Amino acid sequence: MRFSYLFLTSIFFLLFACQSEQDSKKQENTDSDSPKGTLIALKGTTNSAQKGLIILKKMQDGQLINIDSAEVNGTSFSLEAYVTEPDFFALNVFGQKDVPLVISPEDKNISIVLDTKKPDFGVEISGSKATDEYYAFEKILQDFTTRFQALEKKYGEQPAELQKSYTALQQESVQRVKVFIDSIGASIVSVRAASVLESDTEFEFLEALHKKMQTVLPDSKYTEQLGLKVKAIAEELEATQHLQVGKPAPEISLATPEGSKLALSSLKGKVVLIDFWASWCGPCRQENPNVLKMYNQHKGKGFEIYGVSLDRKREDWLAAIAQDQLSWKHVSDLQFWQSEAAQTYHVRAIPATYLIGRDGTIIAKNLRGPALEAKLAEVMEKM
Repeated sequence: MRFSYLFLTSIFFLLFACQSEQDSKKQENTDSDSPKGTLIALKGTTNSAQKGLIILKKMQDGQLINIDSAEVNGTSFSLEAYVTEPDFFALNVFGQKDVPLVISPEDKNISIVLDTKKPDFGVEISGSKATDEYYAFEKILQDFTTRFQALEKKYGEQPAELQKSYTALQQESVQRVKVFIDSIGASIVSVRAASVLESDTEFEFLEALHKKMQTVLPDSKYTEQLGLKVKAIAEELEATQHLQVGKPAPEISLATPEGSKLALSSLKGKVVLIDFWASWCGPCRQENPNVLKMYNQHKGKGFEIYGVSLDRKREDWLAAIAQDQLSWKHVSDLQFWQSEAAQTYHVRAIPATYLIGRDGTIIAKNLRGPALEAKLAEVMEKM
């Protein structure tokens, strides 16, 4: 089991990355032309007299939409929202930051306290059980990140030990998230928490959560989103059974820059990294120095890289190889996303990697950066 890379990113970013640039003026409730649902009151106080605007925003179609605002001129303010079902909101404090909160129809009165003496306006929210759950989950995220950074600092020069410790941390943290989700039951916070779990290894857990959501919140858009995700995972797992760890790596045989065919199977007996990339792919080019470092470290010890380019123009492909000084094996059919190899390996985003053992079986996939470096060091050390 392992966390998605999103796990290293604040859940705040996950929820509120796409922010609305709407005018800060007070707007009508956006649920409909006339108010509906339960009217929720948010009462705020500050610990010193302040002047400024507090805006309540709601997540809608990937954007934060202003639904109410209050001019603060003293030490108190109030906001209102009509709520039909649990949903994600944000409180914009004096135009300086958005503070996440979750509001449900059961939250009759929410209290907000601003510590205006702090540079970042410390915000305390009470009266919302779901908001408490949200921040309990964020604490798990923060703990994982802090401990991961400590491991990087401690084992930065020991990739094998870093991989071992990181794997243990991942397993522990995955279990913490699953226990957390089980403890709060079916809720939209559970759906957000589940988004950091690795889709293929936690499919059964996600499927079970969706069934609970269908019972508790059958009409929620978050239940619908989770259902679509579960369906997509099921379809992907069915289509990629041949690409699971432990399975033989499917054959690839494409043209080299010189024009001759090079088969992946010709490298059997070596540890091989299949690296899907392209000259036009910014993240790929940024990752290339890390891959080059690994290649130079292990190339004389039975390790090879089989680079599969999804380029369309031969000149662009060759120029990128030269510019990035990529001295390993390269192949391409110059068919962009329709590349025969990309279709075989179900590549939907690049860079994408598959680490292949000496016997031709898949050892790991879609590792990058330190995770790839550590896994490769572990494999090569065993050799």
